[in-house]
Amino acid sequence: MDATTGLMSRAAFAEKAATVFAGARAGGGLVSAVVVEVEHLKLINDEHGSECGDAVLAHVAKLIGLNIQPKVDLAARTAGAEFVLLLPEADDAWAGTFVERLRGTLANRPIQYNSEYITVTASIGTAALTTVDSDVEALVRRARKAVEAGRETARTEPAVRPAQLPLAA
Repeated sequence: MDATTGLMSRAAFAEKAATVFAGARAGGGLVSAVVVEVEHLKLINDEHGSECGDAVLAHVAKLIGLNIQPKVDLAARTAGAEFVLLLPEADDAWAGTFVERLRGTLANRPIQYNSEYITVTASIGTAALTTVDSDVEALVRRARKAVEAGRETARTEPAVRPAQLPLAA
């Protein structure tokens, strides 16, 4: 287990995810990977201290736990600010629904730390099992690429769209 979040460690996840992946591949089943990267964790650590950063990670893990099926889905903290989930029996549509529910949970449940509320945001990417995925790592890599693609799109879009500008009085 990851000491900070209480979720599976990277090694435990890799072992269990490989078994789930192999079962889905052999049986023609569905499985989707979700990668969640907490945004601005370094900034939170710099401004509030690493204890706050750890509290943010634990908070995100708790919110992930509220959104997964505990005895079915797998969730792990795999790197500093990265979480990886494996959703058995989930296609693209279900993974998309899951992501929107998780995004809403994050947006509506800021963490309180030292009498201050911190809203946590995350970049999230998904990938559903296809024939190109030779193993679970290939599936997770595609979900990571989706995170990066989403970030690139966000960087190229204007911060304020014309429709969002306030109306003149």
